[in-house]
Amino acid sequence: MNGCLEGIRVLELGNFISGPYGAMLLADMGAEVIKVENPKGGDPFRGWDLGGDQPNFWAYNRGKKGITLNLQTPEGKEIFLALAKNADVVLDNYRPGVMKKLGIDYETVSKSNPGVIYLSITGTGPTGPYVKRPAYDTVGQGLGGMLSLLMDAKNPRPIGPNYADSLSGMFACIGVLGAIAARAKTGKGQQVDTTMAGSTLAFLIAPATDALATGKIPGPYTRPMQSQTYAFTGADGAMFAIHLSSPQKFWEGLCKAAGHPELIDDSRFNTRPNRRKNYNELAKVFGESFRRLFQRKAARSLDGAIGSERRAIHACLRHAGGFCRPTDQTHGPGDRNCAQGQAEYTHRGFPERIQRYQKSPSAAAPRARRAQRRVSQAARLQRSADRGV
Repeated sequence: MNGCLEGIRVLELGNFISGPYGAMLLADMGAEVIKVENPKGGDPFRGWDLGGDQPNFWAYNRGKKGITLNLQTPEGKEIFLALAKNADVVLDNYRPGVMKKLGIDYETVSKSNPGVIYLSITGTGPTGPYVKRPAYDTVGQGLGGMLSLLMDAKNPRPIGPNYADSLSGMFACIGVLGAIAARAKTGKGQQVDTTMAGSTLAFLIAPATDALATGKIPGPYTRPMQSQTYAFTGADGAMFAIHLSSPQKFWEGLCKAAGHPELIDDSRFNTRPNRRKNYNELAKVFGESFRRLFQRKAARSLDGAIGSERRAIHACLRHAGGFCRPTDQTHGPGDRNCAQGQAEYTHRGFPERIQRYQKSPSAAAPRARRAQRRVSQAARLQRSADRGV
């Protein structure tokens, strides 16, 4: 089945995460995405400081085509503007002012293509006191309020994935979809701006609203206490989490599974407000009980699921409606090797320059065998997980 964005052409001027991720989401929905990179190494995530193409690059660049252009030369600018003339979307995540300096900003492109949707991802927007400051993921998380929800003030350490980068890419995709819908009604394109700080804050709308309403700044344990979420370590050293929420039957079931049915009517914990009030004490009681159980036994006693990154991936492959799927790695769009095309990275001719990222046919056979082994291994792991082994 073709994607819902079939026929939509996107020019991506993206590096690292936010821009490439937003463009990749559009590609996942069927858009033709052409990644424009500089001839001297391309997207820094291709090699970064680790040498050679890395999973960091593969993760955000599947399903794309590619072209190398030196946009600082008249020829490179001319080729880009020729592409932009027939593009539906131009997406960039450079600092404010860079596109204008190169002469390929929205005002320039829209003169020859009034229907173009020009999406720019920046740290804090095209104006404001921070407009000239560089912005990486941690900056976006800090300005958007994420870090106060993740870090313990007594032991402050940045943790977790690239929230600000990924969220701004997701909101960029949403912005493009909205602009496409608007263009269908008006026939006109528009400039769309997405920020790392704003995307993070929009994602945290509930804690932000709560802070404005109460004047209390939430911390890393505020929501777990409110939602009655607990985390424990089993006898095997494996971690697991429990989301109790509000139904009384969940509370009663947890007490029985933990071997403490007497806690059901304990005045310290018998109501949700009391459990919130005595959260730490309750966590200690349950922690001592579950510490004697292995993770799998604890999961069975709770009628729950064992979670890990590896098992989550394989469960996704099997049950998530095709959101994740194994691929034949001998082909281009949608497979891992669409991001491994350094050998064929220099393109000749125009428009024949635009080619799919893929390695030479000579590398296909060994790559296919490795892919088949990985698929077989994934199947074995999934069977094991289904049996609870």
